[in-house]
Amino acid sequence: MIGKKGRALIAGLLAVSVATSGVQASSLTGGNASGPTTAATLVDILFAIDTSGSMGTDATAISNAAASAITNLNCPEPVWARARFMGIRGTWSGTVFDETSDSVITGAGGTVTHDSSEDNAPVVTNLIATPALFAGPAVAGQRYFKGIVTIGDEGLENGSPVDQADYDAGKTANAAAISSNTLIFSIISNPGTYPGAIEAFTALAEGNATLGGHQFFPTGGFALQVGSGTNFQTELQRIICATAGGGGTTGPVEVPTLSEWMLIVLSLMLAASAMVYVRRRRG
Repeated sequence: MIGKKGRALIAGLLAVSVATSGVQASSLTGGNASGPTTAATLVDILFAIDTSGSMGTDATAISNAAASAITNLNCPEPVWARARFMGIRGTWSGTVFDETSDSVITGAGGTVTHDSSEDNAPVVTNLIATPALFAGPAVAGQRYFKGIVTIGDEGLENGSPVDQADYDAGKTANAAAISSNTLIFSIISNPGTYPGAIEAFTALAEGNATLGGHQFFPTGGFALQVGSGTNFQTELQRIICATAGGGGTTGPVEVPTLSEWMLIVLSLMLAASAMVYVRRRRG
C-alpha cells in the first residue's frame, strides 16, 4: 500500500503535469452593483482547489458556473465581488483554475510552505498570511469582507488518510482565519469516500468541533458537500452572498468569568428590587 508521503509525491507530479493552456480567466469581477465603488459591500474571495486526479470533474463544473454566478449575482444588497481561482500546486487545463497557488502567493510577496496538491489547510494559512491578495474596500465607509474557499475530497494535508497532521494543519488555518477576520468555506467533493474528510473540512470552516485534541471555532463560513447533481452557480452565489453578509459568529464565544456572573446576578437583583419599590409606591 502506498503511504501518505508516496501519495503526496504522486499527486504533486500529476498536478505539475496538468497543462496550463486553455481559458485564462483566473480573476473574475462582478455583482449586482454597477461597479466596485457603488457597491454597499465589496468582497474579495479566493478559491483554491485540490489538483489531484479525483478533482477534475469539480474543477470543470465550478469553472463553468463561475462567470455566470458572479456576473448574475443576486444578493440582498448591492455587492461587488472580486474572485480569484487557483489550483493547489498545479492547474486545471481549460478552466478558471489556471494559476497555481505557488505563483499567486509568491507573486503577491508571500511565502509558500505547502508542498502537496492536497494541502487544503496549509494553502489557506499561506493565503491568509499574504495580505496583498486582499485589496480592501474601494471607497471610504464601504463594507468589506474577505473569504477563502478550499475545495477537496480527502484530508486537509497530503490527502488521505485523515490523521493528526490534518487536524494540526486544520487548526492552524482555522485560528489564522479567525484572527484575520477571514471567512472560510469548504467544498467537499465525493463525500463519504474518504473517512474523516467531511469532519475535517467542516471543522475548518464551521468550527464547533474537537478533532485531534484541537478545538475548532466558527470562521463565519460553512461547509458544502457536492456531487453530480449540485447546482454550482447557486452554491457559488450562496457563498459570495454569505461573505458579503459577514457570515455568522466569528471566533470563540466568550464565556463570562465568575466575577462577571456575579455582576450580572447583582444587576438583576437590583432591577428586581427597583420594580418592587416602584410597585409599592404606586400601591
